[in-house]
Amino acid sequence: MIEGLGGSMDQSSTIALLLSTFNGHKYLKDFLDSLASQSYQNFILFVRDDGSSDETVSIIETYKEKLTLHLLEERSNLGAKLSFNRLLEYTENNFKYEYFMFADQDDIWLPDKIESTFTRMKALEHEHPGEPVLIHTDLIICDEIANVISPSFWDYQNLDPSRTQLNQLLVQNVITGCTMMINRKLAQVCQPIPQHCMMHDWWIGLVASCFGHIGHLNKGTILYRQHGKNQVGTNGYRFKSAVAKIREPFSIDPNINQCFILFRSFEDIMDDRLINTLTAYLALRKPGRINKIKLVIKWKFYKKGLLLNSFYILRLLRCK
Repeated sequence: MIEGLGGSMDQSSTIALLLSTFNGHKYLKDFLDSLASQSYQNFILFVRDDGSSDETVSIIETYKEKLTLHLLEERSNLGAKLSFNRLLEYTENNFKYEYFMFADQDDIWLPDKIESTFTRMKALEHEHPGEPVLIHTDLIICDEIANVISPSFWDYQNLDPSRTQLNQLLVQNVITGCTMMINRKLAQVCQPIPQHCMMHDWWIGLVASCFGHIGHLNKGTILYRQHGKNQVGTNGYRFKSAVAKIREPFSIDPNINQCFILFRSFEDIMDDRLINTLTAYLALRKPGRINKIKLVIKWKFYKKGLLLNSFYILRLLRCK
């Protein structure tokens, strides 16, 4: 029985933590130690190494007595997106766990991360029994030696965590993978994670927006370390970064390509509302600047903030 964040929680549900590693020896011990300090301890850590050439695997081996963990034998280099797909596929197909969390090797989890996220998960599941559910949280941005840069990733990036309707999430991802918890219903429907989607967290968020429910926890649950080698890092809400995106060469907006993959993957089970939204977004590929602007306004294909929207629309108008 859940008694609130400050109380006790039934720890009978085993949670699968999915960790993809790659040459992570420098920060990995900090992350693994933070797992050992979690207030919710009924979890199994599933690790897939993505072809490390350093001491990453040997470090993981030393934690087998400290943590309940399972190291997958396969270690070919797939990249983070497909490596997480393999982890989710392996755990969902071979075990009966009801909940899954995703982890990055260079973060530090705060002691109540699992418990507080799981509490929010159970509350949303209670509102929507038997349906796919995703929970995500804020992050605390820190530097290489864990000094805090910003207490809120959402504020730093000018993100609104509640913007998870399909028309919003197609344009801008607000869900960070290392904060996610998903239930088994969502794990079953979101697989396989396509090779050409933007990233695993964005894909899972889109699927949840289509067929389930997304909730968030308005607190930072991890120290999100920035060190220059992050798979997906943060550079703040800055004018220069927005301008740089406009100047990137492209023939089709990758968001639109991801929408096409989503449509083709699930068109047989989508209702009219979903089909109409995806069809309208795909129509942004067609030539005609006035047509693009009309679609953006009608379907509210917006990002958050005037600056980001201005550059987003300029970039969209350049899409061939």
